Order: sequence, then structure tokens, then C-alpha cells
Amino acid sequence: MVRALVAGVVVLLGCAPAGPGADADGGMVDGAPDAAADGGPGDAGAVAPAWQTRVARLAGDGGVEVRFPSGTETVAQLPAVIVGVIRGGFVEVATASRPGAPALDRRTVLPLSSVTKAVTGLMAAREVADGRLAAATPASTLLGGDLAPLVGDRTLVELASHTAGYLNLPRNLDFMTLPYEPGAAYTRARLADCLARAECSVGAAQRGTYQYSDLGSGLLALALADGHGGDFEALVAARFTGPLGLSDTRLRNSADLTRAVSGLTPRGDPVGPASMGVLAGAGGLLSTCDDMLRLLEVLLRPTPEWRAAVELAVAPTTGTGAIGWSIDRVRLDGRLVFLKTGEQAGYSTLLLWSPADDVGLIAFTTVGRSSRTLVGLALELLEAFRGP
Repeated sequence: MVRALVAGVVVLLGCAPAGPGADADGGMVDGAPDAAADGGPGDAGAVAPAWQTRVARLAGDGGVEVRFPSGTETVAQLPAVIVGVIRGGFVEVATASRPGAPALDRRTVLPLSSVTKAVTGLMAAREVADGRLAAATPASTLLGGDLAPLVGDRTLVELASHTAGYLNLPRNLDFMTLPYEPGAAYTRARLADCLARAECSVGAAQRGTYQYSDLGSGLLALALADGHGGDFEALVAARFTGPLGLSDTRLRNSADLTRAVSGLTPRGDPVGPASMGVLAGAGGLLSTCDDMLRLLEVLLRPTPEWRAAVELAVAPTTGTGAIGWSIDRVRLDGRLVFLKTGEQAGYSTLLLWSPADDVGLIAFTTVGRSSRTLVGLALELLEAFRGP
């Protein structure tokens, strides 16, 4: 995953850093039209053509200049990108692709990658907000007997905020034979073996200190699922996608892969959506632009059933205020923006919303290691769609 990126966002925009621990970065696409010249941030009809042009500039062969805190850099253009924006009653989607690349549309199935963590965090926050669990509930009280004795007294909120002291990835993943999806065959037995050995599971950062962890996020999802007496996929369907009507947000084994497209590694190798095995709650969900736009509607304007959970999920969980329940918090010009990025070998994803501006954005692209570029585009589009 791209790390330590929030500091880059806030330096670029002249804001005070929110602190370590957010999975986002920024930069502005060089030479893009000024938002005011597009007809004003509230004028959907005038803004739409210009912002779609911004999106199109990032797709193609060759390079495009992007300004980062370190200066202007040339980054490789994206094979294909789809961006959806929601503001008030206005919903618009822009897509672009280079010649020969698969075209994306609103129902193309693509990996959420680590945006899955936001789903896991929201489900955990819902359990707490509804009074079924507490932030300080030890994960061991929910996990099955194979894992419970191995996690000590680590709490749900520690797992959600990446402060449980775990490594990012277990050291016994299958990196050698499955380099693009080393967790595909990862089982509870192998996870238990790893948790039993500090050298396999425990990171250098002390417990209580932020250390991004797929292992911790995966354990959070397992604790929630075990507590409900089922697996992660059944939990997601019952507690999240079913109630919200997100019919295309699923794990790979049940997703409609006829609507999926191949991605490209940064080296140009074609790959499909990855599986994370038993750590699916850290990055295993696939979804569509349409489903994520529906989710953004809930995040911006929560229903009564979800209001307390959403408010808790984005509330600060650490002293830095940089992270909620697996959701990153960035303060831009005095306004809080919430986001989560995700990457895997052939895909990158961004989910971002600003309640103060009533703006939400989802972006997918079919190449790995490009969430930094997506956040740069998102910040520019956020400015274009901001209200007065």
C-alpha cells in the first residue's frame, strides 16, 4: 500500500498535517482548467464537461505532469479510469481509456482492495453504535477457539485503527508462488500459526502506535464474523450490502466476473482481481461504481439506521485524529474530508467524501500503484464541486 500520503496532501494545500497514519496522498493535475471558469462549483451542467475532460487527461499512453509536494513529476497515464461524483441531487460518471484497453462502465466489477477496510470499519462501528459491542471489546471474546487465545486482549478499536501492534502482512503468506495474490490460499490454520509466532505477526511499532496492518484488519473482520456465527461474506451480505442494496459488492468467489476486466501490474503484466483468503476483510471485496455511489449517498446523508454508525466510523480513534474506524481523516482548509484508498497488483481505488461540501467521489483504475494519482485528481475535482 502507498503509505504516509496525507502529509503530502496537506503540504500541497498549505494545511497543517493531520498526523501519521492515513492511506492517501495528493497532487494536482498540472494545467487543468480553473474550477471558476467551468461555470461555478454548484452548476452541474457547466462543471460536468470540464471535469470529465480532467479525467480523460489521465488516460492514455505516455505521461502526464502532476504536481506533488516534491515538485512536478511525470507519471504514467492510466490504462482505464472511471470516476463517479455525487453532490446533492447531481450524480455524474466519467470514464476514459487508452486505445485497446478494456472500457469501464458503471457496472464493471472491480476490486475495492483496501477500501474493503472501510466496509469492515463501518460494520464494526454499527455494532458499537447499536450497543451490541463496545470499542473496547476484546477481539478474543468474539473469535473462535482456534484464534482467540492468540490475540491477547487487543480490542476492536485497536484493530480498526491499526494500533494493535501487528505487521502489515503475515510473514507466512505465499509470496513465492503467488506473488500477485499471496493471500489467496491463506487459511485460519496458517493465520493461527502466524499469530503464535511474534516474528511472523508482530511489528516493530509498539502496541498503541499506528502501524498499517492488513493482518489487524483481517482479524477485525474475522472477529465480527465469528461473533455472528458465520463467515465474512455472509456477514457483509446480512449486515451491510443487503440492507444498503449493494448487490454487486461481493467477494471474488461470488462476484459476477463476467463483468470484470483485467488489470495491469506496474510492470505491464495482466492480472485479475486478487483473493485474500481468510484475510478478506482487509481487501477482498469487489464492487462497481454504481454500488459505491449508493454507499456515498449513505455516507453523506445517513439514514436514521446508519447515522450513529457513520458518525462513529469517522470519529477520531487515536490522539492524532488521523483515522477513524479504518477510515482516514484529512483536514483541508478547515473542512474534514474522509477517504480510503486501495491498491493491489493490477488495480487502484479511491473512496472520498466531504460532508461540509456535500461531495462524494469514487474512482477506479486498472493499474496498480496509482492511488496517489487518483487522490490528486480527487482533490482537484473536490475544489471544482465545492459549494461557496
